[in-house]
Amino acid sequence: MLFQLVLKDFKRMIRDYKGLAIIILMPAVLGAVLGFSIGGIFSDEESFTPANIAIVDKDNSEQGYAEVEKFFHSPTISKNISADDILKLNKAIKDLDLKKILYQDVLESEKVKQVIRYKMMPEPDAMKLLKEGKLSAVIVIPEDFTYNMLFSLFTPFKNHTDIEIIKNPNKFSSGIVESILKAYSDALSAVVIAKDSYLEAAIWTGAGAKSYRNLENMAEKLYGQGIKDVNIKYMVEPGKKPISGFQYYSAGMATMFILFTAAFGGHFLIDEKKKYTYHRMLLAGITRNQMLVSRLISTSMITVVQITLLMLLSRVMFRASWGNIADFFAFTVVVAFATGGLAVMLSAMNLRANSEKFSEIMNMGVSQFLAFLGGNMFPLFGIPFLNSLSRFVPNGAALNGYLNLMKGYSFYEIGSNILTLIILGLLFSTLGFSVARGGAE
Repeated sequence: MLFQLVLKDFKRMIRDYKGLAIIILMPAVLGAVLGFSIGGIFSDEESFTPANIAIVDKDNSEQGYAEVEKFFHSPTISKNISADDILKLNKAIKDLDLKKILYQDVLESEKVKQVIRYKMMPEPDAMKLLKEGKLSAVIVIPEDFTYNMLFSLFTPFKNHTDIEIIKNPNKFSSGIVESILKAYSDALSAVVIAKDSYLEAAIWTGAGAKSYRNLENMAEKLYGQGIKDVNIKYMVEPGKKPISGFQYYSAGMATMFILFTAAFGGHFLIDEKKKYTYHRMLLAGITRNQMLVSRLISTSMITVVQITLLMLLSRVMFRASWGNIADFFAFTVVVAFATGGLAVMLSAMNLRANSEKFSEIMNMGVSQFLAFLGGNMFPLFGIPFLNSLSRFVPNGAALNGYLNLMKGYSFYEIGSNILTLIILGLLFSTLGFSVARGGAE
């Protein structure tokens, strides 16, 4: 009996040509469009427009150098350090231009220039352009930056200072700017920590004032820490493959449209009720639970067909690899189960409401929200909170699993995605059976 029910439901679904066009042709078209338009963010082999940023410099460098030099000539310090050592320290300080390192050695390095272009400008102009969406970020060098950093680097004391970055939340590239600036700041902090450790050890061993004689070497140590070498490197985990834009959006659109597949599968039962087929099945002794199990299996079958066709299209059209074929099909069955469970829940809710409104709500609004949350529209790796949250929605867990398979992971290495989808499939199915049990015939 169940076999006949599943066969009936499956035939009805494949005969709905309009619905099939939406869940199969649309993701293929959208995946191609997005892959061509913004797929370049995934590889250094593909080009994309560099981010425009502004630098607002509030710092008075000359005053900072003068203040630090004045400190070393103060009576407390000069009585413990020879005049020759003070001259060497002052020369090292003057030779070290921290902002020049940021501008020329970091932002103007060959790799960084490929992704960032900067201009110096007053703060009002920079904030105006940022508000208009013409800038990805504004970097603000604070007042007394030079003084505070030199004081922290060349004295036993530490003055706190931060370079501020104001990001445009609508620009993906603002995350790249933030990462580069963080690398520069981290390198500075590493040198300050090294200096503190050196002076503490000198005091502990009784070297005391003699330790100042070596502080002029801090400029060389600063460069040795790699500040001038802050660069953009495209890293791939050893033994794994990078993801292309076409791969990402092929998987992204396939997993986004499983939400539409669930809504597509969820409306058939209420349609049968309106046409009295549902009542005839009840009179024939078929229970609602059997109907829902049939809906689960038939929707899962359609999902497997849908994703398989999209995989084949992407391989033929864009040469997009989906990883090991056996792992792909095994994971697709898991994805299909979660999709079928969602269809069961929507079917039961539609049946309870005696309308198709829950399938319509899924198509009209919920699916778009989940697509955003799952990373189907654009990558979320620059937004850590959303990137973590995306693993707990069905389309996000499915997308993450397929991307890992594309990178070269095996089926067993994506266990967290598999477990999430199985739990969601069971949860949706259980809710569906519970809702259907409480409704009237």
